[in-house]
Amino acid sequence: MAEIEKLTCKTVIGQERVKQIIRSAVDKERLAHGYLFHGPPGVGKDLMAIRIAMELNCAEKVPEGCGQCGSCQQIQRLEHPSFRFVFPVPSRPKSMKPEKYNAFIREKLLERIENPYTGISFTPEISALPAIGIEQIRALKQEVILRQQGSRYRVFIVSHADQMTVQASNSLLKLLEEPPAGTLLILTTSVPNRLLPTIASRCQHIRFDSLSTSDIENALNRFWNHDEDNARFFARMSSGSLEQALALSDAHFEKCRSAAWTFLENSLHSNHLSRLDICDTLIQDLDKTGIQSMLNLLAVTLRDLYCIQIGIPEKIINLDREKVMTSFLDQYGDMDLNEAIACVEHAIASLKKNVYLNLIVHVLSQNLYDLGRKRLNVNH
Repeated sequence: MAEIEKLTCKTVIGQERVKQIIRSAVDKERLAHGYLFHGPPGVGKDLMAIRIAMELNCAEKVPEGCGQCGSCQQIQRLEHPSFRFVFPVPSRPKSMKPEKYNAFIREKLLERIENPYTGISFTPEISALPAIGIEQIRALKQEVILRQQGSRYRVFIVSHADQMTVQASNSLLKLLEEPPAGTLLILTTSVPNRLLPTIASRCQHIRFDSLSTSDIENALNRFWNHDEDNARFFARMSSGSLEQALALSDAHFEKCRSAAWTFLENSLHSNHLSRLDICDTLIQDLDKTGIQSMLNLLAVTLRDLYCIQIGIPEKIINLDREKVMTSFLDQYGDMDLNEAIACVEHAIASLKKNVYLNLIVHVLSQNLYDLGRKRLNVNH
């Protein structure tokens, strides 16, 4: 797509403070041997790491890489001998042949390289939980041993490093303890506290910030051809993550937003058996990715309701549903919406941990129902 091509040939969106830190280190030739890029998901950590690899091996010596020379093109095709990109992948199903599995995984990694702001889904082909295993780190270490000629730097990126297994983490630690000259290792994560402290302590930390609404709005308008109204709407809903804005703006957005509202209303109004039926129907209508989008949109809806509840309706995101939400609060105006948001956030966290989907949805529905009943008990 032309839009994606323009994006990969340009720089990381926003993150001016981070760019200055990296620029200074490159210009002064004071790059650390290991970096830990951490910050919210979908804000450019992987893309920044890729751009560094491109610059350090760019034939034209263009800052952040020209994107056009043979070296930059090789990196974008995962074919450069001095570049490796490690990402959490699911294990191979016994029913899938190794050749088909390897081709499938490579295709997914190329998708990530092409647009690091878009999440990767391995379903329905493979349903196992993605992780970075010991074999991936061993393969990376073997590449480190092989010195490449004609390259200024060998760059190895471990994306979502918090998803390394214990064995993989221990293996990577040995590499960080004795880094070869001319080798740059970049770890990226949204949850740095899940890394082994010994790994984190051997890297220079660079914190990435949430993107501004204007940065996301401009990116959606420029690279994904959203009109101004849609770009502004999804930017406001994104919580500073371009990845989330893109996920929200797909073709299933309105379906998921309607499902979120229906789920909230039915959880509060229905009896136990009806709630079970509603949850089962929801799971049948939406796959795991759809459920995640629905939960994200439910959290946004609850935050909007809270803004109206405390008297700042100008802060809401779902502007087209202000009247509906105001009417909702006529009945549930005393509900503890902060606690409801916490319940949804817990459900989202459980989903990322691969907890049984039916259990997540049913428990959340029950929790919302209990909050509604607590409001009634307080009032009476």
